[in-house]
Amino acid sequence: MNLAGAVAFTLSRRVTVLVLAALTVVVGVISIGRLPVELIPPGMSSAQITVSIPVDAANPAEVQETVVRPTEENLRTIPGIVRLVSFAGPNSAQIRLEFSKAVDIDLAVAEVRDRVERSRLSWPREVRRYNIFRFNADTDIPILSFGITFEKRSDDLTFLIDEKVTKTLEAVPGVARVQVWGLLDDQIRIYVDRNKALAAGIDLYRLTQDLENANLDVSGGEVDDGGVKYSLKTAGRFRSIDEVRDYPIRPGIKLGQIADVRPEQAVRDFVALYRNEFALWCIVQKESTANTVATCRRVEEAIRTKIATDKSLREVGATVRMEGAFNTGTLIQDALDTLRTTAQDGAWLAVLVLLVFLRRFRLTLIITLAIPMALLLTAAWAAATGGSLNLLSLLGITIAI
Repeated sequence: MNLAGAVAFTLSRRVTVLVLAALTVVVGVISIGRLPVELIPPGMSSAQITVSIPVDAANPAEVQETVVRPTEENLRTIPGIVRLVSFAGPNSAQIRLEFSKAVDIDLAVAEVRDRVERSRLSWPREVRRYNIFRFNADTDIPILSFGITFEKRSDDLTFLIDEKVTKTLEAVPGVARVQVWGLLDDQIRIYVDRNKALAAGIDLYRLTQDLENANLDVSGGEVDDGGVKYSLKTAGRFRSIDEVRDYPIRPGIKLGQIADVRPEQAVRDFVALYRNEFALWCIVQKESTANTVATCRRVEEAIRTKIATDKSLREVGATVRMEGAFNTGTLIQDALDTLRTTAQDGAWLAVLVLLVFLRRFRLTLIITLAIPMALLLTAAWAAATGGSLNLLSLLGITIAI
């Protein structure tokens, strides 16, 4: 059908054209309400995972042969890897993996941890620790942060924050994780009585090595049973403080007989202050598919109605400090409002230019009505294909207008 035929069809089928226009308006309006609002389009950056392995008293060649090479061989079996870069230096090894955008980053982290556990069997005995770091722009960039100050210090502060703040916010739809900076973790401290240890003939250095080796979950590989693979792992970590006290040093002697084993808080290595007052800093991260603006609003509502009014927190003088807090939802909304205003101004300017050059109000009105119709069709297409309303999409719409 040529252009003349299309024009003749619209003129002869006015009811059909009107119904199609009304349908476009309805579908477009519904789609705009369902489009997720983001700062940038999801999936712009690939997910990255970094494995850091400290290796004491080793040169780069030794690190490459004994740690990096066997670890690389196991990591390469993970599906979805786009790029793998390793670095062997003095006293350390680092392996960076970049995954495709279609890979679930949480599943990838689990796969990486499993492969590293298998690789530990071939590492030197003195190499036991490793760290895994992940980064994904869709989930790891915080969407909101705020502070909490306290008038009273409480021994149960860690438990109170976990129950009343962390779990409350993680229950909000769209929230993936909540981190609290400034809390002290609970640890088990072992104070060995030197005289008792010497009397029992116990070497303190050997005791330290034995405790470190005993507190490990060791991977035992896989067993293939009729096409079904089972992962084997030896559960060796201490599960309670009584297990630590009852650890057999030698026949007839337990750790609790020569040492005082008790729970204590960790040494403070991070201090958060709000106007020179001790504070805890809370960071909220969202799920990859969640609407950033809507999630921020739900989190703010939970803070106002549940956390700020909680009786247990008020008893210790807890005050939520939102002044100066980072809020991605507000930043996105302000940026989108600015672009939306710019697009509206551009639309009115386009109408004015058309009216000046065409000098026919009726024809100008027809072309003007085509602009919002095209925008509604764009919104419907974006919603149907899983798109979002973000800075780049609005920028493109503004340029098109």
